[in-house]
Amino acid sequence: MKRVVTATVLLLLLVLLPGCKSDPTTNVLEIIQTTDVHGNFFSQDLLTGSPSIGGYSRVQTYVAGHRRRGDQVLLLDAGDLLQGQPGAYFYNYVDTTAPHVAMQILNYMQYDALTVGNHDFETGHSVYDRIVREADFPFLAANAIRVKSDEDTVSMEPYFQPYTMVEKGDKRIAILGLTMPTLVHQLPKVLWNGIRFDDQIETAKRYMPEILDAHPDLIIALIHSGAGRKEETSPRPYAENVGYALARAVPELDLIFCGHDHRSYLDSIVHDGSHTTYILNPGANGTSLAHVTVDFTAGAKALRPEIVPLDTVQPQPLFVQNFTPHLNRVRDYVEQHVGTLTAPLDSRSAFFRPTPFVDLIHEVQMEVFPDAQISITAPLAENTRIPAGELLVRDLFHLYKYENRVYLMRLSGEEIRGHLEESYDRIYHTMSGPDAPMLRLDDEKRRGIYLPLAAPGFNFDTAAGIDYTVDLSKPRGKRVKITALSDGAPFSESENYLVVLNSYRGNGGGGLLTEGAGIPADSIASRRVEVSEQDLRYYLRRFLLKNDPYTPRTISRWTFVPAKWMEVAIPRDSVLLYQDFQ
Repeated sequence: MKRVVTATVLLLLLVLLPGCKSDPTTNVLEIIQTTDVHGNFFSQDLLTGSPSIGGYSRVQTYVAGHRRRGDQVLLLDAGDLLQGQPGAYFYNYVDTTAPHVAMQILNYMQYDALTVGNHDFETGHSVYDRIVREADFPFLAANAIRVKSDEDTVSMEPYFQPYTMVEKGDKRIAILGLTMPTLVHQLPKVLWNGIRFDDQIETAKRYMPEILDAHPDLIIALIHSGAGRKEETSPRPYAENVGYALARAVPELDLIFCGHDHRSYLDSIVHDGSHTTYILNPGANGTSLAHVTVDFTAGAKALRPEIVPLDTVQPQPLFVQNFTPHLNRVRDYVEQHVGTLTAPLDSRSAFFRPTPFVDLIHEVQMEVFPDAQISITAPLAENTRIPAGELLVRDLFHLYKYENRVYLMRLSGEEIRGHLEESYDRIYHTMSGPDAPMLRLDDEKRRGIYLPLAAPGFNFDTAAGIDYTVDLSKPRGKRVKITALSDGAPFSESENYLVVLNSYRGNGGGGLLTEGAGIPADSIASRRVEVSEQDLRYYLRRFLLKNDPYTPRTISRWTFVPAKWMEVAIPRDSVLLYQDFQ
C-alpha cells in the first residue's frame, strides 16, 4: 500500500509542478523565429573582438526560458546563417572535415526547421549538401527543384524538403519553405548547379492542397524573402520579396515568417474580415527574434505576434561553455598575420572620389586576371576605417564583406559607359548648381549601421583602368565621359574590352549589366571569359602576404565635375551622409 501511495503522490507532483506536464494536449504553442544571423554564432563578435550584440547565444537564453517553463516551443530559422562572421567562413572553407559548427549549434538548440537562404547557396554544394546531412531537422525550399539539365522543366522533385509537419503535443503544424529565386542572377551557376528555382507564390499554391489534406492546426510559410511592398498585389513572376503578395495569394496561411531584407517588421493582411495572416521579420544578425504565441483554447486559434529585441538578454552560460572550444579555434584563425599597412584605409570617401580602400580591390581583381584592361567594383564596406599597422585575417572581412568569386568578362566600350551611367545615376542627383543636393538620400533609411542612400551602396560601381569624368550638371545617361584607357591607349565605345568584376555583378546582380549596359539577362553568361577558382577574399589575403608591407595607393582615375560645384557639394553632402556616425 505504501508503494502505491508514493506512486500516486509522485504522479500528482508531476502534474502540479510548473514545467512538468503529463497532459499531451497543447493549448498554447510558442513559435520563435530567427533569420539572417550571418554567422553570428558565438557570444563574441570575431570581427571586432568585442561581445556580440546578438546571435544564437542570446536566442538560446530566450528559448531555454520557455522550455524550462514547460512551454511547447516551435523553433524556426529563415536562412542566411552560413555567411558573414568568420565562424561561418572557417567551417565552410578552412576546416571542411569537422562537423559544421552551425549545425552543432542548431541541433543543440533543437531547431525544428530551416529554410535555405541565398547566402547559404553561396557556399556551394560541398557545404550545404554536407550540413543538410548533419542537421537533426529538415532544410526546406519547396521552389528549389532538382533537375538534370538547364532544359529540364518537367521535374518537380524538390532538392530539399518542401514542407514539414511538426507535432507539438496533439497539434500539427505545417511549415512550408520558400527561397528567393533571383539568386540565380547573383551567384555563379557552379554553386547551384542541378537546381531550378521556381516562383515562390505559384509553388505555395501548388503545395497548399496537399498540406490542407493533412488537416494541420496551423499553417506557416517560412520564407527567405522579404515582405515586398504592401500595396503590390501582383508581383512580377519570380519576384524576390513576396511576403505581402504571398499572404494575399494564399489566405490559408496563418503566419509568414520572412527574412532576407534585414528589416524588422510585424504586419498583417486581413482576409474578408475573418481570417488574418501575420507577416513577421525579426531583422538580421540575431539582434531580435520573432515570437508568436498561439492559443488553441476551446477550439479557437488566437495568435499574439511580437518582435523581441535581444539587447538586454544575456548569452546563455551553458551555450557559451559548450561552444567556447569552437570560438577559440576561429579566434586563432582570425588573428593570423596577413600583412602590414603603412597607412590607414578608409571607405568613407568612396562615394566622392577615388580611394585606396576601393582601389585595393581593383588591384587584387586585376592581379587575378592580368589580361583585364578594366576593373569594376563597389565599396562593400560603407563606413569602415582600418588603421595602419598589422593586418589580421579578421581585417579581410572588413575590407571585403562577401564570398564573391572573380569574373573576367568581355564588354563593349558602350556597355561599360552605360554600366557606369546607371551606377552613378542611382546615387547622385542631376545638380542645378553648387547649392543643389548631390547625393540621393532617403532619411527613412537612417538606422543602425546603414547609410541613408536611396540605393544600396554595394551597387555603386566605379572603374579602374580608364580615365573618366562624371558631370553632375548633365541629365541621366549623358554624365560619364571616358577619355582614354589609363595606360594612355585610346578608348572607343565600339571596341570590346576585357573587364574584371565580382561574380554578384557578373551574374546580373544589382541590374547594372542589364539596366545600365543593356545586356539581356539571358546573354550575360555568354560574356564570361573566365571564372576564378576561389573567392576574392582568398586572393586578397594572397595579395597582401605577397606585398607585405603594403602601401595604400590610388590607381583609379575618375572625378566629378563641375569642379567648382564639387568644392561646395562634397564637404556638405559628406556630412549629411555620415552625420549619424560622427
